[in-house]
Amino acid sequence: MSYYSLEDTINRFFSGRTVTREQCDQIAVEITGEAVEPVRLQGAFSYTVAARGLLVQFRVPESLLDTEKLGLARKIFGNVVPACVNKGVIGSSPSLTIYVMKKVPGITYIEVPLTTLHSTSWQEKTVSDFSRFFANSWLNRLSEAHHSEQSLEDLQDKLDILVHGLPSRFTAVISKLREELPAIFAPTYPLALTHADLCEMNLIVDAKLGGINGIVDWAEAKILPFGMSLWGFQNMLGIMNSSGWHYHENSSRLEGIFWDTFHSQVGKISDVEKKAMKIAERTGLVLRYGFTWEDGNVERPANEQDSSIRYLDAFLDRLGG
Repeated sequence: MSYYSLEDTINRFFSGRTVTREQCDQIAVEITGEAVEPVRLQGAFSYTVAARGLLVQFRVPESLLDTEKLGLARKIFGNVVPACVNKGVIGSSPSLTIYVMKKVPGITYIEVPLTTLHSTSWQEKTVSDFSRFFANSWLNRLSEAHHSEQSLEDLQDKLDILVHGLPSRFTAVISKLREELPAIFAPTYPLALTHADLCEMNLIVDAKLGGINGIVDWAEAKILPFGMSLWGFQNMLGIMNSSGWHYHENSSRLEGIFWDTFHSQVGKISDVEKKAMKIAERTGLVLRYGFTWEDGNVERPANEQDSSIRYLDAFLDRLGG
């Protein structure tokens, strides 16, 4: 089993770059006017340091933040999306782009102690907040002036790759999804600004009381048919350890709370829309865990040695795949 090392992760990020960690730290001090420290969990495509009320982040050219989309996200979701300002670039090509954003109070979901994850009141508050996040997305569907950033053909091509690249036990369900996919591109089905990586590292939660204080890292946000990121909720229904995925004993109740809250917020949804939503959810799940990254920059279908296969097995079974 590999273990996360903050220093090793930072050193890998700066390896071969034209900018040093010390230069970035100095710029962050100049911007914030106070001492900074690296955040405990660093992303693969950025280096982030924290002052008391601000974060300063240095991102690679391949993973820039779209401040226009961030503005749209804040309009839809409110303060759960931190305000962010582009402060220019540092270094020669390949340079790093500097962003300054408000520091959200709390910890990442992945840092929550196991005893807290099993607290019923904590679970219910967090699940309810996550449900309201998706309800806001449904209610604030994008106008006809917007178009999906991935076409029906784009998604079908990706599923074709997975049909041939994943272990054969997934072939039937992915082939069926491919056939069903046109339903989420129906003119009446909503488009939504979709956070592409709603994993446990990007949810900032209240460590004591539960609830979601912030959702961060919108670098891969896209306009897509609603529901493509609903897979993120599955991570709240259990835990992964060395022996595999384990659902909480009350996972069915938590799932009920999620959907009861969602429907109480959005009102009546037709059976056709519900079916399309399930197709979008399963498609997003298959694309999220069916692909993995080789050396951080080459996408390929996952194999039996990749941890994502264990998520795919557990979640697809739960969703009726």
